[in-house]
Amino acid sequence: MVSKANSSSITFAWEKCACGTRGGVTQSYPYRLLSNGEIITSGETTALTVTFDVAVCDEDYTFEVTTKTTGGTYMPYAQMDFRSNAGAG
Repeated sequence: MVSKANSSSITFAWEKCACGTRGGVTQSYPYRLLSNGEIITSGETTALTVTFDVAVCDEDYTFEVTTKTTGGTYMPYAQMDFRSNAGAG
């Protein structure tokens, strides 16, 4: 997974699940964004990227995404931590 950020938003991108058709065909990607261990937003997309309009300069975030298949199977969540550079230097 990769992330890109500016002062007012953060974008996370990931690659298609390498799980093949195990559990069915990929249907969507449920995701959630956490700050301080609390879910601040969640949703589901068919894209391989999601952008959040959030204050990036002074917050640290954890992004989690999973694969939901047509068979109703959910793959384990992949996680990425984003640390702001506030106070660095």
